[in-house]
Formats: sequence, C-alpha cells, structure tokens
Amino acid sequence: GVLLTAPAVKVFPKPLLRIVAPILSALMPFTPVQRLRSRGRQVQRIDGDGDAAPFARSTSKSDGKSRDSGGGGNFAVLDPLILRMSVRARVGYELLRSCEDIMRSAARFSSAVFIAHAKADRVTDARGSEQFLARASSQHKTLKLYDSKAHDLLGGGDALADEVAAEMVSWANARAGERSNANSRHR
Repeated sequence: GVLLTAPAVKVFPKPLLRIVAPILSALMPFTPVQRLRSRGRQVQRIDGDGDAAPFARSTSKSDGKSRDSGGGGNFAVLDPLILRMSVRARVGYELLRSCEDIMRSAARFSSAVFIAHAKADRVTDARGSEQFLARASSQHKTLKLYDSKAHDLLGGGDALADEVAAEMVSWANARAGERSNANSRHR
C-alpha cells in the first residue's frame, strides 16, 4: 500500500497566477510568484543543563511522557530543507501541471492508500486528497483528516505527529495482515 501525508494533489495558487502561469513560466521562469503559507511550530528539547536543541522532543525522567518547550517557534525558520522564498514561476507552473496530471490519472490508481491531511493545511488543499480518493479505483482507501493547520503532520514532534504515525502504522499492519491471510488461503 501507499501511505501519504498532505499530498500535493491540489494547491492554493492565486487565481490570476493560474491563468498567466504558462506565460510567466516560459518568459520569466525564475520570477518569484507566490509565497507558501506554511506556519509550523518549533518543538525543542530542553536538556538537563537548560540548553535547547531544536527539532527534538524530551521525555520527562519522572513520568516518561513527551513534552515540548512551548516556545511557539516555527520549524520552517530552522529547517534547512523547507523552502523559505517565494515559489519561482517555472516551479509553480510545473506544480500546477503535476496536480492536474495526478487528478486526471487518479482512476488508474489501484493500490491500497492511506492519506493523512490537516483540514486547514496552508500548503496543500485537503479537498484535493478527498477528490483524489473519490476518483481512485483502489479497493482500500482511507482518508484521515485532522483538526490542524499543519502541513508536515509527522514533523512536529508533538501529540498530533504521534497520533498520525500510530494511525499509519495501524493501517499498514492491517493491510499486511490481510495480505498474509490471503496468501495463506491460496496455498
């Protein structure tokens, strides 16, 4: 099966950009056209000596529970792999085309699929995940929508990330169990 979080099957382009994207892409491919709207939250580990280490969770020695520093920072500020600049015209146009191609060919998608998406994701549109699954021909389709604005559902290091990961593992285990049972019946 396939496990996805916030797939880019539908995005939020400015209406005018959708119209002029092919032209801008050809004539001015490196022109910045739109900033991404992702706003995450930074989770930090507070070491025993009081130093903070970004991107990690700590576990309290007394109760064994995960916690974050509550700093309310932004993962995107610290993560070197997250795009901080505006999307360039050519990249944006190719992303729009890719989204359209994925939706056009969704009916040919027959693998078992699990999609996790935040209802208010600010980078990719959760309605795109719904539309993709409605068109997909797979027998096993699962969509889990979460009350969040997060785009990176697994990278927050918080209770939501733990919940999404647990749901994904549970889904994968159930599919593996089905496959194992089907194989044993055919022997």
